Amino acid sequence: MPYIAIKHLHVTFAALSLIIFIIRGVWLATDNQKLHSKFFRVLPHIVYTLLLLCGIALATLSGQWDQGWIWTKIVLLFVVVGFGVPAFKRHSTIPRSRRISLWGLGLLVFIMIFAVVAYHHAMIAPPPPGAIAADPANIGASTPAPAPSTPPSSEQK
Repeated sequence: MPYIAIKHLHVTFAALSLIIFIIRGVWLATDNQKLHSKFFRVLPHIVYTLLLLCGIALATLSGQWDQGWIWTKIVLLFVVVGFGVPAFKRHSTIPRSRRISLWGLGLLVFIMIFAVVAYHHAMIAPPPPGAIAADPANIGASTPAPAPSTPPSSEQK
């Protein structure tokens, strides 16, 4: 399967995992019994597994296993699961308000994952401007002109 097809599958499973996480959280907040249906207890496991398998295939095909942002995504995915398990557990002894808080924390971690993906940077912030130009993957990308070190004098205006 070509790289681009696997990448599209990976993005699709990432979107599905977020949508399912949001739907389950809304059902948790509204005490909807669909949350505990067998289908919606099994579906996230299938989607996360396929997401992880596509991610592994992409990292292998591209040779990017040494990139910190890849490992950051993987760790954060396990953090999302770590928040989701107690939040969505069927016979939980945790009060519903705390379970909703765990779900909200899981959503924040999802945002962190998407930030890592957007910047391909493990620190979840845009890399310094010079780092983008030095990256071989961005050869030919435009970089902003450096700011002048001194303000122009009145003669230069």
